[in-house]
Amino acid sequence: MDAKKLKWIAMITMLLDHLGAGVIRIMAKNDPAYSELYDVLRFVGRIAFPIFLFLMVEGVIHTSSILRYIRDLLIFAFVSDFFFDLALFGKNFDIKHQNVYFTLFLCTLLTFGVINVCAVLPASDALRYDLVLFLTAAASWVAYLIKCDYKYGGVLAFFVMLAVKMAFKDPFYAKQTNVLAVFLGCIVLYLYNKNELGAFAALLPVFFYNGKRGNIKYKYFYYAYYPLHLALIAIIRVSMG
Repeated sequence: MDAKKLKWIAMITMLLDHLGAGVIRIMAKNDPAYSELYDVLRFVGRIAFPIFLFLMVEGVIHTSSILRYIRDLLIFAFVSDFFFDLALFGKNFDIKHQNVYFTLFLCTLLTFGVINVCAVLPASDALRYDLVLFLTAAASWVAYLIKCDYKYGGVLAFFVMLAVKMAFKDPFYAKQTNVLAVFLGCIVLYLYNKNELGAFAALLPVFFYNGKRGNIKYKYFYYAYYPLHLALIAIIRVSMG
C-alpha cells in the first residue's frame, strides 16, 4: 500500500467523521435512532488523523522544500476555516475552534525548527535537546492558545512520530519503525482524549504501507479536498435548517 492509498483511507474516514459531527449529530438530537450511527461514524473517523500525521512526517522528512509545505498549509488553513466553522458548528466564525490545517502548520513549523537545531548542534550537546523540547512546548502552547483541532495533543503526537522516524532510519526496519511511530502517536492522542481509541485502527493500513509515494497527481487537489468536503457538509447542514 503506497502513500496515495493511505491518503485516500484518511480522506474517506475524515469525511465520515465530519458527516457524523456536522449532520448526523443534529439528526440524533431529534431522533435517538441516529445515535448509534453517530457513534460509529465518529469512531471510524478517528482513523484519519494519525494517518495524516504519519504522512505529514513522511512528507517533511523527504521534501526538498519544507518552507513550501509551511506556506501551503497556512494558506489552506485560512481558506478552510469558514467552511470548518459552518459545517461543524453552524457558525460563520467560531473563535473557539480552528481547523486541523492550523495544527498541521504548527507541526511543520516545529519540524523546520527541529531540523535546523539538529543541523547546527551536535548530538553530544545538551543544548540541542533543550531547544528541541522548548520548540515542541512552544508549538503545543500556541496550538492550545489558538484552539486548533486536537490542540497540543496533535502537536505532541506528531512530534513523537517525527522523533521515532528520525531516530530509526535503517530501511531494513522501516515497517517496524512506521508502526511504532503511529502506535506511540496514537497513545499520545488517547491520553489527550479518551475518545481517540479508534485511532489505533490506523495501525492496520500503516502496517501495509510500502514506503512508496504512489502516483500522486494534482497534489493541490488533496489540499483542496479538506475545504471542499467541509463546504459540502455545510450545504447539507444549512439545507437542514
